[in-house]
Order: sequence, then structure tokens, then C-alpha cells
Amino acid sequence: MTTQIPRILWQTYKSTSLLPPECMPCIHSWTAQNPIWEYRFCTDNDMEAFFGDFFPPAMLDLYSSMPLGVMKADLWRYAVLYEFGGVYSDIDTVCLEPIEAWLDVATCAGLQLACERDRVHFCQWTIAAAPRHPALARVLELIGERVRADGGVDESKPHYVHYYTGPGVWTDAIRQYLGSGAPPPEIRSTPGLWRDRGIEIHPGDFFDGTKVKHLNASYHWRDSPSGYSSWQYERKDAGKMIMPRPIESTLSLSSWTGSEETTRDRPGTSQGH
Repeated sequence: MTTQIPRILWQTYKSTSLLPPECMPCIHSWTAQNPIWEYRFCTDNDMEAFFGDFFPPAMLDLYSSMPLGVMKADLWRYAVLYEFGGVYSDIDTVCLEPIEAWLDVATCAGLQLACERDRVHFCQWTIAAAPRHPALARVLELIGERVRADGGVDESKPHYVHYYTGPGVWTDAIRQYLGSGAPPPEIRSTPGLWRDRGIEIHPGDFFDGTKVKHLNASYHWRDSPSGYSSWQYERKDAGKMIMPRPIESTLSLSSWTGSEETTRDRPGTSQGH
């Protein structure tokens, strides 16, 4: 496992043709302030192809079992950072400072996290990681474990997005990796838990007001005439389908190392600078 975070910036949306105009200033804030970073934009088709190209079949099965686009995007962000590393940030985030003003890619810890302001979760709308970080492997495995244990994604759970793929499972995976069940702010205040595990944990405003600003598009853009796809509305529609979507194959990344230096193309559309 390399500890260096590569200069790759990852973002995703359903398709380039459906990108709402509200997203464009957000994207520009990242590309304009980080001109030496390779920008990779992945559509739904790119994400599906990525799992088929870079992971065992069980992972593609897991991806295909997700009932909502946001859940597929959650799974993809962990997986693409595990495979390639870099910085992932949601399409509704604004880069307030150049990445390398707050991140020394050559010497920093291999996983850069921030607490959420709710003090319950670790943020996953922005994550910086070196490839093959074991905490990323753990979250991918934990998602698979939860889906299999329930016989598929159980959409009758009141917070099933958080539980299966969102900040709930992300936070639980980090806790398991660190061996602590404490709330994120308490973990952050105990550097002995994470300093030697290749993780650096930042305060709640780090990715929500100081270095990055999260605009919460699912709440603020969901009624936009531009047609922004809000997972809040998708969840209401999908919630009518109570029967779990089964997945039978198993996933374990404990022995899955992939290629140390893949020769295959990175997924998505590149905007090099």
C-alpha cells in the first residue's frame, strides 16, 4: 500500500448531458484552483464499467443490487479511491482553497477524514485517500456484509441509505478499523487511536466551511427547474418497493490486491490541466 495521495480529483453524476447548471460553478471551483490535478468525471455508465473492469464479479453484483443512484455513487467513491486514490468530492461541493494548501500529498496520512457537524458521522462527501487504504477495503466489505445479512437492500429501513452505503456504514467501518466505538469527535480528540493507522481526522468545519463547502443539493436543489436528481425524492419512490433486492455472491478484499500499478485506463472523462 502506497501512502502517497495521487493528484486525481473524482466526481460523478448521472450523465454529462443531465448536469444541472447549478453544478457548474462547483466543478469550476475544483478545476480552476487545482490546475495540476487530473480531473475525472464519471457517469453512471462509467461507474458500472469500472466495477466490471477493476473488481471481482461479486463487487459488480453488489453495485447492481443498489436501488438508488446515490447508493451506487456511494459504493463507487469508496471503490475508486481504493483502486486509484485521489480526492473524491460530491458534485455540490465548492473548493474554497486549493487542495495542496491543506494537503501535502507526498507526506500526509493516507486517508484524510473530517467529522460531520452532526457529531455522529464521519464526512463522506469529501474524502482524500491513497490507493489500497485498508479502511476503504473495510467499508466495501462491510457494505457487502450488511446487504447479504438482510438478503438484499431492505428499503423498509428508515435510514437505509445511510445504513448500507452512506455516512452510517462509512463511520462504522472507520470505527472498526480503528477499534473504537466512540463518536467521531471523541476519536478525533484521541490521536493515539488514528495517528499510527494511516489516518488524519479533521474538525467538522474542515470539509464544510473552511477548505470545502457542502451545498446540500438534495435539499436545496431538489425543486430546481433544471431537474437535479435528489436522492431524497428517489428514496420516497423506491420506498414503495419493500422487498429486498437479493444478492448472493460474497465479497472479501482481504486477499484482493489487484494490480499494484494498473495499465488500464482510469474511468470517466478526463479534463487534464
